Amino acid sequence: MQGFRSFPWGKLVTGLVLPITAVVSFSSCQSTSSGDGQVGDGSALITKVNPYHAKPGKSVSTPDQMVAFEHRRIFHGAVSSADYAARYGNYFTVFWKTENRSQPTEVVLEYRQGRSGPRILRLSETVEAPKKSNVSKFAVKGAAYSELGPVTQWRVVLKQGGRPVAEYKSFLWK
Repeated sequence: MQGFRSFPWGKLVTGLVLPITAVVSFSSCQSTSSGDGQVGDGSALITKVNPYHAKPGKSVSTPDQMVAFEHRRIFHGAVSSADYAARYGNYFTVFWKTENRSQPTEVVLEYRQGRSGPRILRLSETVEAPKKSNVSKFAVKGAAYSELGPVTQWRVVLKQGGRPVAEYKSFLWK
């Protein structure tokens, strides 16, 4: 019985085609930076945005204790159905860093909701004395959530001196 390499095309396959296939296959697995997080001179960076959707219905059932805790934290203290309804909505936790701590930083959440159409809505927070690492929290809940529905797309922008220095956006943001 002859081996695979004894055929004339066997050497071609093992010597040329297999290495090329391996290179092409593994190069497609690389993650590439989409530029999320930084805009401008790189003096600020949004490292992560954790969105959470607290919606009506069954309580969250998950083995991930962090997700379960987030749900319990949001609804902690709610007793009546009105209390629960006021807390339904979208919550965003923004983790960001800045090298320039000499001036205030404005953190802006721009978003669209299910029934807001193309209109962009905004929530903002100004941090007068930012630290090197910071956390900002935003919530779209209560009447804003019940009237316009869930947030469908969002973008977070850091501004210093009125100009954007960092940006992080959802996949659907246009």
